[in-house]
Amino acid sequence: MKKGKVCNATGLNVTGQYFNGSGPARDVDVTFYKNSGGHPGAATKAYANLAYTNGASFNVKFPSKAKLKGTNWVSAVANLDFGAGGEWGWEVQSEIKGNEANWQNPGGGFGLCPSWDTITNCIGVSGDFMFDLVGKLK
Repeated sequence: MKKGKVCNATGLNVTGQYFNGSGPARDVDVTFYKNSGGHPGAATKAYANLAYTNGASFNVKFPSKAKLKGTNWVSAVANLDFGAGGEWGWEVQSEIKGNEANWQNPGGGFGLCPSWDTITNCIGVSGDFMFDLVGKLK
């Protein structure tokens, strides 16, 4: 965003897909983070258990506006049962705008990236996650 501008975000559209199963997710968690040296830092706004439309590519509306200023990070987490629905992944595009996409696997359940790092270091893919932030720039 341009210096001094504020975005009042009202929703998020995320391009993704199910794998190792066909879904669907029960709902979606969305969290915004401050930038901390090119990685997500402290959480600034979080929405849990959001309903979504559009299958594996989630379109969610926030129950209240997220006021964003400067560089922010956004995380979308699909809540689904692995045994019944499989996994969900955020689609990646090759073009990187700003910092490369980051990923974390809290608890290290897959043996990698228990804290934020680039997707190149975590999963061997370079790029940026595909999403559109819905809202107004002021």
